[in-house]
Amino acid sequence: MNRKLLVASLAAGVGIAALILIEKERQTLYSFGVSAFLKRDQRDKRVRVRGALVPGSLCRLEPDCGYRFSMADPSWYADDASSSGLRPRLPVSFEGCVVPDPLLEHTTQELPVVVEGQRCQSCHDFQATTVMAPIYSPYEYPSDAAPPALPLPRCNALTPRM
Repeated sequence: MNRKLLVASLAAGVGIAALILIEKERQTLYSFGVSAFLKRDQRDKRVRVRGALVPGSLCRLEPDCGYRFSMADPSWYADDASSSGLRPRLPVSFEGCVVPDPLLEHTTQELPVVVEGQRCQSCHDFQATTVMAPIYSPYEYPSDAAPPALPLPRCNALTPRM
């Protein structure tokens, strides 16, 4: 009887350990820079991509909620080829109604941004489910403070992808 109980307990323990490992693998979220993500061509996997908002690329979809913008590796840590404006861009679509305020306030500046989501097999855009940007305190703004926020341009199905 003790031997059967030991075997059953051992089998249950192995099963629980396997379930934990499988669940942990499903929850793993890989993080990439824009150029690293584009080189790997990750499709249909939930990932986090970090980069910078391409100035002037943010627009709001109409009439529904949603935004479209482009990301690139930030110029402050890009190589020489990237600093000349040849940085690869990742077009991003976000279906949410609210994006972080710094994105709306600094549309003409390169701003750090992190998106989570996936790029499907047939999609051109990265489909973001989460958009994150740093929130500056009044004392952290650069000395050449950004101009007041301008009205965000509208984009629609005919607007070219950035």
